[in-house]
Amino acid sequence: MPKRPVTCICGERIYMRNVAEIGCYMQNIAAPMVFVRYFCPRCLRLDEMRLRFDEWDENLLYEDGNAKKETFIPLRDENGKIIKRGKIDADECLKIHRELENADNLNDLLGGKDKSSQ
Repeated sequence: MPKRPVTCICGERIYMRNVAEIGCYMQNIAAPMVFVRYFCPRCLRLDEMRLRFDEWDENLLYEDGNAKKETFIPLRDENGKIIKRGKIDADECLKIHRELENADNLNDLLGGKDKSSQ
């Protein structure tokens, strides 16, 4: 059976950036169904589309049709060009955790001095 893209009742195609929730209805009588709650960018409606499980394909929510892509946080360098950063490893997580534990206030984390202590 062909896979259907998720569309609003106004006809706008829904992509992952518009999705609020994805879930599954498990029914004893009928086949399981997948529901996609979304916010339509065209008609500004919060709605839900239900699909039979055999019609569901998560790749249809992505513009390039590929759900298994790496996600990087774009940052700009001093020239304004976007650079890509790799994934956060366990050592970086531990370092941030220790900094949060040792900080007394927000100024300690940001490297500034507390104005109340002056």
